[in-house]
Amino acid sequence: MARIAGVNVPENKHLEIALTQFMELAGIPHKNM
Repeated sequence: MARIAGVNVPENKHLEIALTQFMELAGIPHKNM
């Protein structure tokens, strides 16, 4: 699993998708990203 602290992980796409899903669960608007 990619750590959020290590942003320069080669799996940026997976991190981005996980972040989006987390924000959706938390109910945070993420359209600015």
